[in-house]
Amino acid sequence: MWIVFLRQILSYRHSFKSIIKFFMIIPIHRKMLYESKPLAIQILSEFLAKTTEQDVPYFVISITPLFCDDAELKPSKNLMDVLRLKFNDVENGSSAISSDQAYQIKDFVLKNLEKGIHSCIIHCSAGISRSAGVGAAISKAINGEDELFFEHYMPNLTCYKKVKKVFEK
Repeated sequence: MWIVFLRQILSYRHSFKSIIKFFMIIPIHRKMLYESKPLAIQILSEFLAKTTEQDVPYFVISITPLFCDDAELKPSKNLMDVLRLKFNDVENGSSAISSDQAYQIKDFVLKNLEKGIHSCIIHCSAGISRSAGVGAAISKAINGEDELFFEHYMPNLTCYKKVKKVFEK
């Protein structure tokens, strides 16, 4: 697992500061962010998403790379809904998040909020970039805040900008 994380972070052309930040966030047990806001969001790796469940009703946004199998999520009586998306952790190109996927995220989140579900898990392979970018944009739109995502993760800015733009419409 560490090799996958290291290979992923080194493939990004991030600064040395970003690489240090990467290793600082790994030990954090992926706690729920903005619990007292309208939507509590937890960012996880695929590995942790397979073993995590919550004590309250929640929904999941599952992000896997193109051409990979869907993540297996732990069955739970509190898991109410799952949105499965496939895109790679890149900033540009046809394998990045699409505008259609950003709209799917918006519709999915709003539908679950209307059902009274106020807790969300978002995961991607490492739980650092794509899921954090999507989570930050959702949090900015719903909770009015996104700072914790930028403090504790390295959000994919394409994910962040596309999802944020859709929520602003």
